[in-house]
Order: sequence, then C-alpha cells, then structure tokens
Amino acid sequence: MCGALAGALVYGSVHRLTRRPLPSLAGAFFFAFSPVFWSLSSTTEVYALHATFVAAALYLLLVWRDAERHRFRLLVLLALVYGLSLSHHRTMLLLAPGMLLFIALESPAANWRDRTARARLVRRGMLLMGAFLIGLLPYLHIFVHELRRNRLVKRIVFDVILGGDFAFFLGFRSDPIRVVWELPKEQLGLAGLLLAVAGLVWLFWRQRSAAWMLLVSFLTTIAFSLFYQVPDIQDFMIPTTLILLLWAGTSAGYLERLSPNLLGGRGRWLRAILEAVLLLAALFSIRSFSAVEERVVDLAGGIE
Repeated sequence: MCGALAGALVYGSVHRLTRRPLPSLAGAFFFAFSPVFWSLSSTTEVYALHATFVAAALYLLLVWRDAERHRFRLLVLLALVYGLSLSHHRTMLLLAPGMLLFIALESPAANWRDRTARARLVRRGMLLMGAFLIGLLPYLHIFVHELRRNRLVKRIVFDVILGGDFAFFLGFRSDPIRVVWELPKEQLGLAGLLLAVAGLVWLFWRQRSAAWMLLVSFLTTIAFSLFYQVPDIQDFMIPTTLILLLWAGTSAGYLERLSPNLLGGRGRWLRAILEAVLLLAALFSIRSFSAVEERVVDLAGGIE
C-alpha cells in the first residue's frame, strides 16, 4: 500500500511540475516498477514508507508553492509530515537543506523592521515547531522501551535516536562509481538518465526554486551514500531514483507540450507518437520483473 501511495504522489509531483497527465503517469509507473523500489515494496521493510514520506514532502512543497489560499496551513501540515517522516527514518534529514532553500526562495521577503510582522513570524515559527515536534512523538515508544532495559537517556539519544549504533558504517566507499553511475542507470536506463538531465536543465530555466530543491536533495543523498559503507546501499538511494524520475517526467512533459508549438500540424502527430511511446515504456517498465522477483525471494529468505 505504501508503494502504491508513493507512486501516486510521484504522479502528483510530476503533474505539478508539468501539468501533463501522461508523462506524470509514466513517471509514476517507472518509479513503482524500478527494480529496487518494487522489491522493497514487496517485502517487510521500512523503505516503501520512507519513499512515501519523501514523495509526500516534495508534493506538499509544490502544492504550497502553487496555493493561493491557506498557504501557512499547508506549511503546518508539511512540518507535521516531516516530523513523522523523521521519526520513521533518519535519512529524511538529507532533504532538509533542499526543502528549506525552496521555502526561502518561494516566500515573500520578511519585513523585520515591522514589529507586528516580527511577532507574526515568531508565532508562526512556534506553530511550525509545535507541529514538527508532534510528528516526532513516535520516538517516545523508543524511550519507554530502552528505559525499561535500564539504558541511560544519553545513550538512548546518541546511540538509538541519532544513530550512533551505526557509526561504524561511516567512511568513504570503495565503489563510488556504483553509487554515482551504475545504480541510477540500473533503475532508469541510459535514456531515462538523459531525460532526467534534460528535465533538470529545463527546471533551472523555468522553475528555478524547484530545480534547486531537487538538486540539493539529490546531491545530499548521493554524498551520504558515498560515505555509508553498508552492503545494501541501493535501498538508501530510493530518494535519488524518485528525484531522477521527477526530472525525467518533467522533461517528457515539456517535450509533449512544446511539440505542437514548434512543428505546427506535424507537432500534433509527434505529440501523439510521444504519448504512445511514453505509455508503452511505462507498461514495459516491468521488463526486469523476473529479476526483481528473484531479489524479493532472496530478501524474504525464500518464504512465500
């Protein structure tokens, strides 16, 4: 269910960026059937819900950007969702720089000389912090569990909450090419990566704040992956696949939109062909389904 919801949120995000339904649907299909995400959505793991939280945070930011009313309420909802996501998986911290940059770029300049405006900003900041802290409440069960084991509060915070128990995995990986190139190529293919690059370039041309948010989030996740020496690093890189497919969907969406304008009557035929290719590509994105199913069996230990 979490995998399906993540795919739906990817559709919503691409549609917010392009306003084109078919490229959005193709992006959602490609993400849902990408080998690593499909395998992790088919097993009892944390990463499908993690991907759902990542997709939800990015989607809510785009909804907030486009909203004409209730924008602050959307930010409160975003703070709550982000708190919940952080209580689920610490790597959500990697999205914080890009998200904060996006909010700063899309927010009107604050008038700090106006006392009333300053008071209003303080009140809103406190409300956002409150919503964020409410989202962190699931951490309480960890404290209850660990305190019953007579563990010190300091050790609970640093070793369990902040991930000190996994510090021995930190260090530069011996396979950086696999992280930077091979794993993304396995998920999208060469054509998908080229579309992603084109989509990022287009976003910098037309939607610069969204481009910066996604690029910073992508780079922070890649940087973390390069310095985290776990054997299943592909599982931690699901957000990079999601972002790459947002870029690829954006590229396809604007190719579809521009073709009639550039080529006139022939452009309509080109758009129809492009839509058919996108639909077929989405349907055949399960091309590696057998290999993915083998990985699912391997992760599940052969248990049906």
